[in-house]
Amino acid sequence: MSNDSFAQPHTTPDRSQSERSSDMPSEHGLAQAQFGSGTFSTVIAVSDGNFNAPQMRILQTNSNDFARLRLSVQNQAFWDIATVFDRMNFFAQLHGDVMTLHSNGNLSIAGIFTQGSSRTLKEQITELSSTEALETLAHLSPVKFRYKADTEHATHVGFIAEDVPELVATPNRQGLSAMDIVGVLTKAVQEQQKTIMTLAEKIQTLGERNGVS
Repeated sequence: MSNDSFAQPHTTPDRSQSERSSDMPSEHGLAQAQFGSGTFSTVIAVSDGNFNAPQMRILQTNSNDFARLRLSVQNQAFWDIATVFDRMNFFAQLHGDVMTLHSNGNLSIAGIFTQGSSRTLKEQITELSSTEALETLAHLSPVKFRYKADTEHATHVGFIAEDVPELVATPNRQGLSAMDIVGVLTKAVQEQQKTIMTLAEKIQTLGERNGVS
């Protein structure tokens, strides 16, 4: 994408600019939005007249381009929320596309997704028992599947939300939290590791009794 400079559209207004601007509500310290429509683009710019203040623009520079909502401050990197027929991009001038939402529901991000997990966000914190974890693990049924809306027909591995045990089910049983599954698997592996260590100690003890190193 180009930087924060745009050609002015060719306009054929049926009213004067001042007449059209007077239709827009104004607030103290803010100029009224300016409209212009041309062959390929519509540009709306909201500004208080100070180019160092935040600017918001809605634009499409040509018929094949994304329609974009641009948020920027003069001399600083801008952000675009850009859409075309099958996807919506969140574009940062410094890093390019950082997040893309596709029309089939797929979401792609260029970095790391972090789920809030601070103690300050939680209540009724209790330890997950080994019995709960092992029983839940025993009733998880991994499956292979494809999403109906995925036009690429990719095969995935996971679980069916309606079929998982209550401990990891969501209220409406339409989705799953990956961290819930990770918590169960972590506890189960920890318990299995304890069992392995106990058996290893017993084998070592028997070996020492029988003179086997």
